[in-house]
Amino acid sequence: MVDIQLAVEDPNSPTWLPTPHAVVTKCHQHGPGPSGFVEYSPDFVDPFPDCTKSAWIKYGPSIAMGEARTQDFIANIVNSDKDCVVRVPHVYFAFRYDRIGYIIMQHIHGRDCNEDDFNEISRAVKRLLSIQSETKSPGPVRGGPVAHRFFADHRPDIRYNSVGELQEQRTRAQINGSDHGSGPDFSYIAQSCTGLRILGCQYPLRPKASSSNYV
Repeated sequence: MVDIQLAVEDPNSPTWLPTPHAVVTKCHQHGPGPSGFVEYSPDFVDPFPDCTKSAWIKYGPSIAMGEARTQDFIANIVNSDKDCVVRVPHVYFAFRYDRIGYIIMQHIHGRDCNEDDFNEISRAVKRLLSIQSETKSPGPVRGGPVAHRFFADHRPDIRYNSVGELQEQRTRAQINGSDHGSGPDFSYIAQSCTGLRILGCQYPLRPKASSSNYV
């Protein structure tokens, strides 16, 4: 059996979680990704238990380890602040195997947000956008290449030292006519002398019974 190297691993994860190889098998049974499903502990009884009795397994070829590391980084920041307006699911472990990415994370029970939650959503998004990355170069937290559909196979051939370098390539592509003006404008990426701001992905927001939200 081939060893699976974990990109993210929380030593305090629930002990009942399936092994990485078992996760791969379960995902095969659920069908091709990108997709996700809830995995329950063997002693799961209450339909609304504490968050240690179930986990969310997200998988698919587009699931990158940069996403897992960024989520882990943000979760550790916001969840340590009991007064924070947003909570982020902890990442228990994450890995790639046979060209498929897997993220096993805390499962948050709740409902999808609606128009009545706009004010809370706004506060949550503002808090997330205020977080600064550990690195000063564009890309996922803790290093790695930029991922964007602007590039062939969604990955560049080089790593950029600054947002300026990234924007310069986009400008050259426009001049050469290779993107026909349809490529992204990377100049919007907020940057400061201490690092880059975290830019969020499209995660579903679900309000808690309290004033905090999960993302």
